[in-house]
Amino acid sequence: MTALTVQQCVVTGLRPTFSAANADGHYVKNDVDFIIGFKNAGTEKTVTVATPGTRDGAAVDDVTITVAATTGEKWAGPFRADVFNQSSGVVNFTWTSETGLTVAAVRLGG
Repeated sequence: MTALTVQQCVVTGLRPTFSAANADGHYVKNDVDFIIGFKNAGTEKTVTVATPGTRDGAAVDDVTITVAATTGEKWAGPFRADVFNQSSGVVNFTWTSETGLTVAAVRLGG
């Protein structure tokens, strides 16, 4: 997996830069409130957000996000650390196919 740089949103606005998705996924350091965006120029994609956390001792199912084919765009988040963080403090994102998929992570607060 490759780190995805979190871009800072500012009061005057941000036009986020989207990066090509890696075949093995991306991770984001989860030490700030962030959302992640997906743009899809290919076939429908399913994005999986790993959830190693538990609730009342029970495993939490991974979260899946469907990004529509061709012109699909979707934003998701924020991601609670107690549910989504891996032991290294990152959130992992993988997908059914990286072809045509781009991603951007945006920090919400200052």
